[in-house]
Amino acid sequence: MAREKGLHRDHIVGPRSCDCESFLFHGILEDGGSCIHIEAYNLASKRENFRKLTVERNELKQILTEIFAYGKSLKLRKLISSR
Repeated sequence: MAREKGLHRDHIVGPRSCDCESFLFHGILEDGGSCIHIEAYNLASKRENFRKLTVERNELKQILTEIFAYGKSLKLRKLISSR
């Protein structure tokens, strides 16, 4: 799982899936599309240009809850800026 840091929203992104609206409509409904978040994830993975965070299970639950409830996770953003 990765997180795409945007100005307005955080996304749960993997090599072939994303929680953004673009992927939900094009990737799932049109069978096989992608989105800019997946493209960025795959490019960063290929170049090994990413930061890996290890969090406890309760922290992950809080991060996911914030993303799905508010569109962004202040907890995750704080973790990224502190490391």
